[in-house]
Amino acid sequence: MKAGLKKGTSLRFKLIVFFVLVAVVPLLAGGIWTGINVKNKLISNVHENNMLVAKQLASQVDQLIKEKVDIAISLGNTANVNKMNPQELKSLITPVKEHYEDIDVIGVINGYGMQIVRSDDGELLDLHDRSYFTDIMAGKEYSISDVIVSRSNEKPIVVVSAPIKKDDVIIGVFQISLSLAGLDDILSEAKIGKTGYSYITDVTGKVVVHPDTQIAIERTDFSAVGPVEAGLKGQNGNMEYTSGGKSWQSCYRSTPYLKWVVVTQETTEEVVAEANSIVQNTLIIMAIGALLAALLGILLSNKTIYPLNSLKEGLLALAEGNLTKNVQVKSRDEIGELAHAFNETIVDLRGLITGIKKNSDELYTSSQDLASSSEEVSATVEEMASTANEVAVTSTHGKENADIAARESGQVQKVAGEGNRAVRDTIETIHLIAVASKNISDVIQKLGRQSKQIGEIINTITSIADQTNLLALNAAIEAARAGEHGRGFAVVAEEVRQLAEQSASAAREIIGLVEEIQAGMANAIDAIKQGDGEVKEGVKVANNAGLSLEQIIKAVEMNTELIVSVAEGAKQADEGTQQLTCASEQIASTIQEVSATAQKLANMATEMQNIVIKFKIDESENK
Repeated sequence: MKAGLKKGTSLRFKLIVFFVLVAVVPLLAGGIWTGINVKNKLISNVHENNMLVAKQLASQVDQLIKEKVDIAISLGNTANVNKMNPQELKSLITPVKEHYEDIDVIGVINGYGMQIVRSDDGELLDLHDRSYFTDIMAGKEYSISDVIVSRSNEKPIVVVSAPIKKDDVIIGVFQISLSLAGLDDILSEAKIGKTGYSYITDVTGKVVVHPDTQIAIERTDFSAVGPVEAGLKGQNGNMEYTSGGKSWQSCYRSTPYLKWVVVTQETTEEVVAEANSIVQNTLIIMAIGALLAALLGILLSNKTIYPLNSLKEGLLALAEGNLTKNVQVKSRDEIGELAHAFNETIVDLRGLITGIKKNSDELYTSSQDLASSSEEVSATVEEMASTANEVAVTSTHGKENADIAARESGQVQKVAGEGNRAVRDTIETIHLIAVASKNISDVIQKLGRQSKQIGEIINTITSIADQTNLLALNAAIEAARAGEHGRGFAVVAEEVRQLAEQSASAAREIIGLVEEIQAGMANAIDAIKQGDGEVKEGVKVANNAGLSLEQIIKAVEMNTELIVSVAEGAKQADEGTQQLTCASEQIASTIQEVSATAQKLANMATEMQNIVIKFKIDESENK
């Protein structure tokens, strides 16, 4: 048996894994989907419920304060209160205080800020600096204070107040101090899950009521806490935030009347606890499903692997060349059909191997006959190749002579061409010389004109110098007449005269030099004109030489074309003989290839006979 592939993961294991995945993946996806949906739904329900609680608390807080505001206004409008009689006022406020447990004290303040009566008979206080007094005295219909500390019992309170008027003039203030214990009772009645609670802050974000009494007493500032910060902006909603290392689901609402903030919240852990329970149950179901799927995979794999093993044994026998073994599979499914197809394939292979064995014998005999025929054809081709070689030698000599003549003619043509190029180069050079001479003549003529202009300028300078000399002489005469006064001027006039004479002398020397230059330039112009004529004559002679060389080149080219034609004919004859020789060689090579192919066919037939011998196509061969 030949070495096979390295054994990998078994089909049994793959089937078991497949069934486990088919069972677990949908359960896992469904569990995750259900857990997420349940979690979101639980959070949504908690937000809805807690928002409803926050709304109710905000309404109750507002109602509690508004009720006391209405009482204060009502007391201020009671008949005869403007008499500010302490006994009458005491009899008015005492029953009200006794009826409302959340009222800490009711008092009346006169127009100077002093209490004149209290429902608790406590010490009368000076309250002129309290905002609830100053607001009313400023004309407000009512006032609600921030959370303040009572001066009588040092407890946090909220004070509402209303004016007492006489003839539309404010003469006093009704004061109702509200204990925050009533708010504690309201919050304690609002249940927010197991871990949840509610708290209230004032308009500055400081805690008014909180389950942690220490936080409420210290009036802790919660304005930077997420839900409080949003509520102080007048917003109502919910959010998740982290505080004290815990995640909280909170709802916040601003009270319409007081603009305080009510917050209800509970831990996210409690909210999603039910969802976590669903996830745990899903994991348990997944484990059970995976176990059942593994058992099912084992049962089905055993049923599938057994017939596959039978097929494997048949294929291994086929790999060893044994075509006598059929596969016995009783199943009627796809594996049974595969086994039936395998058995039919074995039958077909038996017929195929028998045919190949017979054909290989015939192929061996035919290859031997082909080898004998190719040897006879090879001898005939060798004789034909010998004759073609003799013709090739003769045509080669003729081609070589024609090639020599063509090369000599080409050399003559090359030399004539070089002479023609030399003449053309000479003509171009002469033309360049003529152009240069013309440029020099133009420059010299320009210099002549400029020299003439210089002469004219010098004449002008000479004339000016003469006039200057004459003026200097006249000046000297006038200076002599002036005597001692004109002596200095005479010296200057003498110096001017001498400079004028020197200028005139220098000008005359320059005129002489310019005249010499003009004479030299005239001679140069004459010489250039003479050279120009000689250059033109040289151009004419060079042109005639060029025409003669061109005629010579044409004659050489015609002669070269004739020689090339002869060489081409010799070359074609030589190529024809070479093609004949090549054809003979190719035929000989082909015959050799045919002979070699015949030998290969014989060898292949022998190899096929040896291969077919390895196959067992009859049970008798096993004996």
